[in-house]
Amino acid sequence: MKRVCCLGASTVEGLGDEDGLGWPGRLALMSRAAGTPVVAYNLGVHGQTLKQIAARGADECQARLGSASGGVILLGTGANDL
Repeated sequence: MKRVCCLGASTVEGLGDEDGLGWPGRLALMSRAAGTPVVAYNLGVHGQTLKQIAARGADECQARLGSASGGVILLGTGANDL
């Protein structure tokens, strides 16, 4: 099963999402429906900038993906970077 680290700010976290999924949860649901299940780690933190995300990203992804090959890192910046 593929593991995906989703780094970002409020849009990743799911702020304002009535279903509480954020886009990582929606990615996981769509992948399962397509027959390709994934584990999507939601690493979104509301209000963070790209600089803050970058500062924590490597450690957070390393802890979840380890040295296994085939892991994916997705980055979604938020409004604070616009």
